Formats: sequence, C-alpha cells, structure tokens
Amino acid sequence: AEFHYLTGPELPYQYPPNYITPTQFRSIREFVIPKFELCGKMISISLDKQYLLGMPIEIVNDKYERQKVEFNVGIIIDDNEFCDNSGVYEAIIRKLANFFTHLELESEFISNSEKKTLIDRILPQIFEELNEKSLSMIHIDAFNVIVLKLNKLPVEEHTEIKDWEVPLPVVDLEQFNYEESDLVVKRLFPYLDGVSYVKKLSSRSGINIDYVKSCLAGR
Repeated sequence: AEFHYLTGPELPYQYPPNYITPTQFRSIREFVIPKFELCGKMISISLDKQYLLGMPIEIVNDKYERQKVEFNVGIIIDDNEFCDNSGVYEAIIRKLANFFTHLELESEFISNSEKKTLIDRILPQIFEELNEKSLSMIHIDAFNVIVLKLNKLPVEEHTEIKDWEVPLPVVDLEQFNYEESDLVVKRLFPYLDGVSYVKKLSSRSGINIDYVKSCLAGR
C-alpha cells in the first residue's frame, strides 16, 4: 500500500489479486497508511478471523511531491497463525520494510512509477515460496537480494489453561525487555501482576482470551 498525493492511501499491489476488496481497503486504509506517530511500528488489523500485519514507513525528503513518501508492506495470516507464530511473521515484515526503505533511499524504488512495477512480480514469489518451502530469495538486481525465512517452532503439547487461573511470574519481569516481543506479549505484559486471572487479563488488555492462553502457554 502507498499514499498517493492526489487520492490518498491506495493498494496498487496485492497477491492473491483482489484478496482485499476496495470496500475492505477503504475501511482500513487509515490504519494501513496511518499518521506519522505509528510509522516504523508494527501494526495488526483484525480482518474477520484473519490479521493483517504491517509496518508503515514514512521517508521525508523535499524531492517528493508532498515532501515525503509513505508505504506499507503487509502479510495476512489467519487467527491461529497469528496466535501461534505472530513473532515469526513480524520478523518477515520488519525485514521487508527495511529492505524497501533501503531500495527507496538508494534508487527511488517505491516512488518511481516504472521501478515499483517489479512489486507485481515480487509479491507472488514471496507468497508461493514461503507457503511451499518457508524460504524465499528475492533478487531485485545484482546488488540487492533479500532472503526471507519462516522459522516456526515445532508444535508441542501444552497443558490447558483455565479462565480462572492466575499466571505467576517465575522471573523478575522488570528485567524482561518485552518491547522486543510480538504484539500479543506487548499488549499483555503490563497487566501481568501475579493477581489477575486469565479472563481478567483478557478483559483488561483487550486481547481475545484464546490468544492470552496461547501466549501464556508459550505458543
């Protein structure tokens, strides 16, 4: 997605084609291309049993029509994947955002109407290779290559966590750098006080209780 200086947020490229309809995009576009306060931060948008993960980017320079260029590269995953592997996909998004930022600063890859048409080839390759073999290698040219890998943890059996159970920290949480964790941990962490039970943690943090349980179980 990108911000067009005349028409506002647009979705010129996506794969599979038309997966997000124009009506859907209109309802979320202010979050996909948000105010500058959210730029450079991981965002998640709920889309009916799926989540859109992205990292909006803003590059400021007087050479642009609006003195800046804004874009976002996102991945849509189902709610189970978001629950179990959101951190894995966040790493992919962060790497893509940094890569496209580098390309824009180096050669105006995003703002140049001809160069950015390569995105139409890149997105299907990423989608197909990550789904088929969890690894994708993208060659923009001889000097710009990006390797994306889904490092998913093996599925393990977990003890069922009850709504009324209270999670107790076994380490000093003040020493834990939760800012580097995934989105669920970031939202849940401030409420882990050793007193609140699981259902209350869900209510206070605004996180679906299944996601809270999955997070507490280490999935």
